[in-house]
Amino acid sequence: MSNKKRVSLGSSIKAAMNEPEMPVTQTDKLPAATEKPPTYAKAKNLKQSTLYLPPQVHRKLRELALNEDKKLHDLLLEAVDLLLLQYGLQSIDELTK
Repeated sequence: MSNKKRVSLGSSIKAAMNEPEMPVTQTDKLPAATEKPPTYAKAKNLKQSTLYLPPQVHRKLRELALNEDKKLHDLLLEAVDLLLLQYGLQSIDELTK
């Protein structure tokens, strides 16, 4: 086993370039994130639901969203709103006032 001290690649490159090695100081490090920003759902007081669709249905909904210049999320909210009204319930707008 060799008793040679291990040298970092950065130290070797700097030595080869004849530049003095600068120690890393506390100010050189990035500050740690103290808290995460709220997610969209938490910021808007929303609940998340998962919808499982066959790939063909999902693809058609994405195509429809593209053709209508809307987001898939907006189409799904429209469908939920229509479903609520079909069952004689209040619309999303009425429920979220």
